[in-house]
Amino acid sequence: MRLVGLWLTALVLWFCGFLGLIHIIRILTGPIIIDGNGIKLWRFGKVIAWQSISAMGTEQQKIFARAFFLKAPVLRFTLYVKRAGEKLEPVHLPSYLFLLPEFRSLIWHVSSRVFGFVPNGLQFLVLPLSETGAVKKLYLRIAKMRLLLSAIIVISLVSFLARKTFVNSEYNLGRKSFASSDYLSAKKHFRASAATDPTFAMAWDQLARCEYNLGNIDQAERDWLKALLVKPDLVEAKLGLSCVYIAKHQNPEAIRLLTQCTRLAPHNPQSYIYLTQLFLQDGKKQEAIDTLSTATHLSNQDANSLSACAQLSHQLGLDEQARSLAQKVLSMDPKNNLAKIVLTQIHIKQESDSVEEKK
Repeated sequence: MRLVGLWLTALVLWFCGFLGLIHIIRILTGPIIIDGNGIKLWRFGKVIAWQSISAMGTEQQKIFARAFFLKAPVLRFTLYVKRAGEKLEPVHLPSYLFLLPEFRSLIWHVSSRVFGFVPNGLQFLVLPLSETGAVKKLYLRIAKMRLLLSAIIVISLVSFLARKTFVNSEYNLGRKSFASSDYLSAKKHFRASAATDPTFAMAWDQLARCEYNLGNIDQAERDWLKALLVKPDLVEAKLGLSCVYIAKHQNPEAIRLLTQCTRLAPHNPQSYIYLTQLFLQDGKKQEAIDTLSTATHLSNQDANSLSACAQLSHQLGLDEQARSLAQKVLSMDPKNNLAKIVLTQIHIKQESDSVEEKK
């Protein structure tokens, strides 16, 4: 299903890209100008003198119409123009840039002006007998070039989709392995995804998390730096890298990254939780309490974040707050071990304080 979804997404993007390209071409081409001297097909083009047009014709482009789901027939209007040196050159004009009545009126006017001939239908070829050989030779050359271009486009598109399919497939397999704590398997999949598409920042981020959980702190740091090189505002990578700096006792660097995270994702409680830990380590109790208050407010219904806030509250000596948070966590997630540990620690501390008072 993921594969089908990816191909459908690519198809929609392909179609939307084509529509956008048509609008851009229309803006660039501007109006077609016809006067007594000749015809000017686009805004920045040169005037094609009437006497320089040696032949003209139209042909239907069925494959193009099917590729972009166009119901109306798509025609290409070609003027065979003699430039310097008496060499024929083709000048193309596609019908999808016009309404059909406008396109019909255009080709009829040009044909009447140059050859005194008005074609009965939309598909025709008109030329002097003397130009038959030159036009045929040029037409065959154009057909070969068009075939080569079509092959290049098809191969490029298939290669792109196959590559994106592999990248996303490996990434999804890695997420599945990571969720089951199989970090070695997840690492293999994320590395394959990142190696195939080095601009996929989330693959580097997840790879770094695998390395971090496996104890490879230095490698995790390198992978998170690669993720940030690709996407400098990736909050997940900044949070992960701050954990590396905390483990290496590089608190100023960790605080710098976490402060950036609070600006990029002001509603993410994890940044404030890590900052509270750092302020606590640095002996900045008031900053820790203020930051913890923000973290607790943002955590709200997130049991894991609330349990971390409960533990920090206990470490800051706010036992009543810690107890209240731990109990709230257990009401949401009765199996939350951290909340149980916090309540146990509070109980042991109270028992110890009670014994001290009796002495």
